[in-house]
Amino acid sequence: MTDRMSIRAAILGLGTSSVLIASCLAGFGLLGVQQQLGARERVVVLEATLKNHDSADAVMDSVRTDILRPLQTAIGVNQTGSAAIWTELAHHVEVLTTAISENQDLPIPAELHESYRQIGLILPSFVAASYKATDLALTDPAAGLANFEVFRSSFTDLEQKMDGVRAIVRGRVAKLRMGASRTARLGRIMIFGSLGGGILLLSLITGLAVRRAHRITSALAASQEEATHHALHDTLTGLPNRRLFTDRLQHALLRSQRENGSVALLYLDLDRFKQVNDTLGHPVGDALLRAVADRVRECLRKSDTVARLGGDEFTIIQSLDGRAGEAEELARRVIASVSEPYHLDGANVCVGTSIGIAIAPLDAGEASHLLSMADQALYTAKAHGGGTACRFNKALARTGPTPANHTIVNIAPGESLAQMSHG
Repeated sequence: MTDRMSIRAAILGLGTSSVLIASCLAGFGLLGVQQQLGARERVVVLEATLKNHDSADAVMDSVRTDILRPLQTAIGVNQTGSAAIWTELAHHVEVLTTAISENQDLPIPAELHESYRQIGLILPSFVAASYKATDLALTDPAAGLANFEVFRSSFTDLEQKMDGVRAIVRGRVAKLRMGASRTARLGRIMIFGSLGGGILLLSLITGLAVRRAHRITSALAASQEEATHHALHDTLTGLPNRRLFTDRLQHALLRSQRENGSVALLYLDLDRFKQVNDTLGHPVGDALLRAVADRVRECLRKSDTVARLGGDEFTIIQSLDGRAGEAEELARRVIASVSEPYHLDGANVCVGTSIGIAIAPLDAGEASHLLSMADQALYTAKAHGGGTACRFNKALARTGPTPANHTIVNIAPGESLAQMSHG
């Protein structure tokens, strides 16, 4: 009887010990899950900060294309009374100010609060310089030319400060993700150790904890993938952004050098897009940009790349197979497709596009130089009334955007390819 009681006591003691050990292990596992949840919440806050910051960066790109370049044009040709530039500037300043102020209100670390406070101090001088440069450019070009450098310097200072803060935010997010992943692994080890007890209750607790850990780990992986995609793609159209475009262009140039091939860069700018924004509003303008992106994609091969640089500017990277006029043929298809009417929000919208074309290695061998050549050709296409494509040549670089001997490829629908000049 005593032996039986001893055995029962031993079994009960072992069972109790097993339960306590398994409970402790499961408790540590659940504690790890809670720590993962806390880390996940901090990652979400910082990713919201990063999203706002990327939105502000996109606005800076739009300021570069929608304000800096039009102001240079306004100063150069003594343009006056352009309300469109004022409208775009006011819109961009509002979006930029909102993005920065929202980050100041988020529960982010102290050093980021200080960084955004410094950006907030710089922002008023940047806004003041923007409006002053715009006003002088449109009313007094002589004074505007001198003041324009003040605006450009203020723009550069703000852009550099925002680049520094973005690096800090990305570093914090990466560190938190790493810590959360380590905690997740430790939590899983603790949870699986609790299975040794073989007790149904602990098995149920373990199953629940494993499912929660899996959901958190999956959420972290999905969050990282989304953040990576967001950093390399335009949020409005889903196209590659300037960063991914530059990387793909450099790879295309290296591949063409190895294979002794050629690469065409097509620089697109929409005609009459500002009129759409001014008359129908920015929501319709955004819908138009998405529709244009879809149409341009349909004109390309799988090996080609289309990207949005900002505003209403797009680029296409085309690998050439040696046939004459390949880039011009693509430009013709794109212009014809983009020029078809759009039905947006109950309104019929018509825009066109102008295209600048540069060929590597014929025109340039480096990515930045090739983009500059295509941009100069785009200026010439714009100067000839839009709806056309211009192929870069050396005369373009020597004489400015509107010489009589530039190679203009008018590829309006209905014309034959034989009418195109390849320069």
